[in-house]
Amino acid sequence: MARKSLGPLGRGVHSFETVLSADQKTNDMMSVDKVFWFLEMAPEMFESPHRIGLEYLGFCLEDEVFRKIMRTPYDLVILDEMFSTAQGSMALKMRKEFGSKVATFTTTDLSSAFSMHRGISRNPVISPNYYTKGYDMQSFDVRDFWGRLKTIRDVIVEQYVINIAANNWLMKAGELLNTSSSYWELFEASYGTFMDFPSRYAYPASYSSSIIHVGEHCQEPNELPSDLREFVEDPSSKGTIYIAFGSIVSWGVSPPEVIAMFFDVLNSLTSYRIIFSYGGPEVKDLKSHVKIVAWAPQNDILSHNKTILFFTHGGLKSIKEGICSNTAMLFLPFFADQPRNALFARELGIAEVIYKKNITREELSFKINAVLTDPSYGLRTQKVSFSSILRRQYLDHVADPLDYGYRWAMRFIKLTDHHKVYYKNRGRLLSWVSFLYLDASVGLSLLCVMISG
Repeated sequence: MARKSLGPLGRGVHSFETVLSADQKTNDMMSVDKVFWFLEMAPEMFESPHRIGLEYLGFCLEDEVFRKIMRTPYDLVILDEMFSTAQGSMALKMRKEFGSKVATFTTTDLSSAFSMHRGISRNPVISPNYYTKGYDMQSFDVRDFWGRLKTIRDVIVEQYVINIAANNWLMKAGELLNTSSSYWELFEASYGTFMDFPSRYAYPASYSSSIIHVGEHCQEPNELPSDLREFVEDPSSKGTIYIAFGSIVSWGVSPPEVIAMFFDVLNSLTSYRIIFSYGGPEVKDLKSHVKIVAWAPQNDILSHNKTILFFTHGGLKSIKEGICSNTAMLFLPFFADQPRNALFARELGIAEVIYKKNITREELSFKINAVLTDPSYGLRTQKVSFSSILRRQYLDHVADPLDYGYRWAMRFIKLTDHHKVYYKNRGRLLSWVSFLYLDASVGLSLLCVMISG
C-alpha cells in the first residue's frame, strides 16, 4: 500500500502514525482518481468519505499507536471538521474520559450545514456555491436565477447528507469507541474553530467570535537546491513557469490526448524554463527547457525571483503560496474546493482558469501566454497588480495570525462549559422551522383565518 510519512515536524511537534497492512482494504483510492478527472463537485459525494473514515477507525482499534493516543489525557484536541467520522468521535471520547477541551479546524470556507451548526446565518445564494462546478467557475452573478436555484438545491441535499446520512457514520464510530458521537455533539463540544481559509479571499460573509483566522501568513523560503537553481537561473530564460497539481491528481487516468496537448504546449515555450511536478506516463521527445520532477520545493520555487507563472489546481495551500510570492497564476481545478477557489481568483483578477473537461491545445497556449503578458495578474516587474493588492490585504493584521491562534488555544484550555454563553451563538438552537419563520407564517395564517371568519 502506498504510504508517505510526515517525517519530523520540528519545534517540539510530534507525529504518530497508524499504518494499515496490505490486507486491510479500504474504498478510498479505488475511485478518487477518476472522481478528480471526470466528476463535478456535489454534496451527494460527502457521505462516502464518512463511511471510509469508519473503515479506517475500525482497522485502528487494535493498533498500539492508536491506543496510546486514546489513553493520553490531552488538554486540547483540535480536529479537522471535514469528514470527521473518526477524529470527531475520538475527540468526543477524550472529552468524556479526560475532560479534554475540543476545537475544530477548517481549511475551507464554511459550508451551509456547518454554518448552521455554529448558528451563523448566511444566505447561501449571495456567494458562489460551496459546491461550485467546473463549468460555473468562469463568473458569478448573484442576479442569476438558475444559479441561485442550483445553489438552493445543493444546500437542501447537503442538509440531508451531513445531518442524516453522514451523521449516521459518526454515530457508528461512537459505538466503536463506546461514546456518543454526532455532528451536533461535536459542534456543541467545540469552543471555537481555527480557520485556515483567508478572510480576505472570498466575498464578505458573516462570521462569529468563535472563528479564529490563523492561515493568513507567509512561510519564509529556503535557497533552491543547486540543480534547480542552475536550471531556473539560465541567462537565456525569460523566466520560470512552475506547474503542480497536487499529490492526489493522478495523470495515469487522465485522457491521453490531454497529456499530449500539455507537453506539446510546454515544448513550444522555449523562451522559458519550466518545472513540472508530474507523476504520469513517460513522456518522450521532451525538450531541454522542460524539467520533470517527482517532487519540488514549491514555496522555494515560487519565491525565486525568476518565477513568473504558477500553473496550479487551485488548492488552498497553493493559492496562499502564490499570493505570498506575488506570482501570476493559472488554475486548472479538479475537485472539492478548487473550482470555487478558482472562481474567486478570477473575480479578484489574480488568475485565469481552465475547465478540466474542455482542455484544448489552443486554450492552454492562449491562457498561459495571456497571464505571462498581462501585468495585472501579478508579474514581479509590476509595482501595482491585483496580486500585490491582495497580498497586502492578506498580510494586513492587527496581530500575527499564528500568535493570535496560539493565544486562543491557551484560552480554550482554561475554559469550562460554563463559559459557553460567551462563545456560542444562540442561533444554533433554532430549528429549520423557526429559522425560516414557518411557525410564524402558520400562526399568522391561522390568525388571519380566525379574523376573517
